[in-house]
Amino acid sequence: MHLYLEEGSVIKGIHDISDYKSYIPTKEMPKHRLAYREWWTRGLIIATGISNTSISGKGLIDGGHLEDINGEEKTRGPHAIVFGECRNYEISGISITRSSNYAFLSYESENATFHNLVITQGYDGIHIRGGKNIIIHDCKFYTGDDAIAGGYWENVSVSNCYINSACNGFRILFPVTDLTIDHCEFKGPGLYPQRSTFDGQRRNMLAAVLIQPGAWGRAPGAAEKLHIHDLKIDSMDCAVAFILQNNHGNYGKDILVEKVHATNIVKACYSVESWKGGQFENVVFRDIFTEFAGAGDTLNLESRPSGLETYKRPYWGFYGHNIKDIRLENIEFKYTGTEASFCDWFDDVETIYFKGINIQEVKDKEAVKLIDCGRLIKE
Repeated sequence: MHLYLEEGSVIKGIHDISDYKSYIPTKEMPKHRLAYREWWTRGLIIATGISNTSISGKGLIDGGHLEDINGEEKTRGPHAIVFGECRNYEISGISITRSSNYAFLSYESENATFHNLVITQGYDGIHIRGGKNIIIHDCKFYTGDDAIAGGYWENVSVSNCYINSACNGFRILFPVTDLTIDHCEFKGPGLYPQRSTFDGQRRNMLAAVLIQPGAWGRAPGAAEKLHIHDLKIDSMDCAVAFILQNNHGNYGKDILVEKVHATNIVKACYSVESWKGGQFENVVFRDIFTEFAGAGDTLNLESRPSGLETYKRPYWGFYGHNIKDIRLENIEFKYTGTEASFCDWFDDVETIYFKGINIQEVKDKEAVKLIDCGRLIKE
């Protein structure tokens, strides 16, 4: 089955919420608890258990920004597209706008490709919960919530995308293995607001890449074999962060972040932090230029566990907590305006390797602060 939207065609959401159908799982999926809540899996277009299908063309899907007082956050309505237990499919060429919740939601997808999509307004763009062999490339996102999100991913590649959001570029909520993010541009603030918080007017972009398995509930497993490279990032709270904040059997290993150019970062540039669960190990950041928007004031700033988002801390460059080994190589940290805090802060890190680190001096403040750390090896 193939759905082709001709140029100028529009599939538009109707206003009667009761007329929308839901994806109903056909198998047991205990790790996907929300999939069994029919108010959550409603969609304008729904596919269940199909294979060798596509949605393509040059047309538009318009969700209409419907609101439902019984929906998520007492505001959100149906998703635009919901695919459940589908494989071997492609979505390409179309535009999706004003989704009443996610533009695309899927459960247990395999062998899927998304390309040349334009997703505007609404909430999340592409949100995949359970995905294997997924490719996303040459898409443009201007979303009110996270542009690309989900987890329980294996072998996922995202490349050559432009991402503008009033939340995160990427938010990975569940375990992920073999993820590549490359040659993407992230630009804040959001062109469109996050509609369900702060009176629907917040537009600041939070992070380009936020990987936090287990942050939204029990989801044991790893964030491992991650390669993030060739990114351009501008005007957001945080550039890249990896966070384990719960004791749910999560850990991180074999993480490489390289060739990143980030400017106008306003809260904290990078962090790798584990608080109650397993360690991070074999983490490498290299070939990175970052320019921070200096605040000039450290009043009441403290180092504490991150919540669902990053926050302003008594450092501005890099934070590491509970890491077995980490390497920073060919890194340049600069700031605009004035700054009064540490650049880098490491707490409970066994081994730190520095090579080619260039940090703009902060008056009367050492560049790197170490607390309960093992070796700092400068090469």
